[in-house]
Amino acid sequence: MANVDEPLTFWTFLRKTLRTTGALLTSIFSIPATVCSIYFPTAPLKFIFAILVVCSIVWACFQVWRDSLLSAQKIIDGRDVEIKTLKHRDYDVQHLESAKRKVNALTDGGKDLVHFLLHNGEIETEDLRKRCQNPTYFDEALARPQNELLIVAEARGIVGRSGVHYFWKVNPKFEVVLEDVDLNGKREPRLFL
Repeated sequence: MANVDEPLTFWTFLRKTLRTTGALLTSIFSIPATVCSIYFPTAPLKFIFAILVVCSIVWACFQVWRDSLLSAQKIIDGRDVEIKTLKHRDYDVQHLESAKRKVNALTDGGKDLVHFLLHNGEIETEDLRKRCQNPTYFDEALARPQNELLIVAEARGIVGRSGVHYFWKVNPKFEVVLEDVDLNGKREPRLFL
């Protein structure tokens, strides 16, 4: 098998061909030459040796060519497997552009909130408020992504008493596409940790 890291030069080809030719002449093809010289002493040995040299050169070129193709096919197969394992995105370009416009309409706090919910999943309002580093910006950070329909709240009744808790999460329609949108640019999220 050909080494993938070897340079694809004429000298590499020549070196491999000469090495294979030498191996063939000193092993497999030396046997017929010896048999011919013993059993047919009057046969033109130079002609037989010339035929064997030509055959070994052709066979060596074939082996170098075959090894190169097998090596290239191995690389292609590896890349095909890698391509198949890439995550398929279930959205089109318009949906991606729509998500980018919605994210660009947010303040930094809103982007931080969407980023936080995208990576941490659903969270109850009071727990979310506790995770907010600056409570004065909490309502604004919550309102803009909600208005852009990037986040949604689900009301759940409190067990054993009256009232509801609101659980916030990323809108399922945007969950996949937001993974490919740059939510924070070059800055690190600061408002929700």
